[in-house]
Amino acid sequence: DNLKKNDDLDNRIQLAQKASIQIQDYIQEYKYMVALMPLVKLIQVLVFKMVATIFFPNENDIINEYAERITSLMNSLWYDSKNPINIAWAKYSPALSGITRDRAELHSLLRDVFEEERYKIPGSGPIPPRDNPLNVLLPAYMGLFRVVLRCFLEVRFRSSPEERQMWKTLFQNFINSPDDTTWYAPNDAGLSIQMIIAETL
Repeated sequence: DNLKKNDDLDNRIQLAQKASIQIQDYIQEYKYMVALMPLVKLIQVLVFKMVATIFFPNENDIINEYAERITSLMNSLWYDSKNPINIAWAKYSPALSGITRDRAELHSLLRDVFEEERYKIPGSGPIPPRDNPLNVLLPAYMGLFRVVLRCFLEVRFRSSPEERQMWKTLFQNFINSPDDTTWYAPNDAGLSIQMIIAETL
């Protein structure tokens, strides 16, 4: 239902505007830090926040620090779930397991961030699977952030300067007016946003 609600021009424009604001906010935060801004973190936070906006529309904006930590924990738990040794530690020595600690922290952060969902979630311990926001976040976020990152890298870095400018113009036109016209409209080289996204997927 939430996807259908966002599938009209007004909502797409609002999402595009929100994504632009979120990117600018994240970049501004990093201007005051010594470290370079990691591109992967930027994409992770942006995709996570957009997924949360679409599927949990009644929630407040998520603080970047929380979004970074939640996405980091989701990724580390995802990788740990593929490691038989880590799984064994979690099963037979949960007090010593990184999986157990990370999962407890993740569940605590989800309770803090998804306030509207709290009424469904018990106050402590693991969140019951039926009520866990991860039911939506995992498939949507984990599938999308790698796709968005790969698309960004391909469009921004793998082409000639002329092609990069051409693709930048295509994306700017679409972000300014995310409708069918800018989605399907070919540029002088015969490329459209739809073609680029289809190839990325």
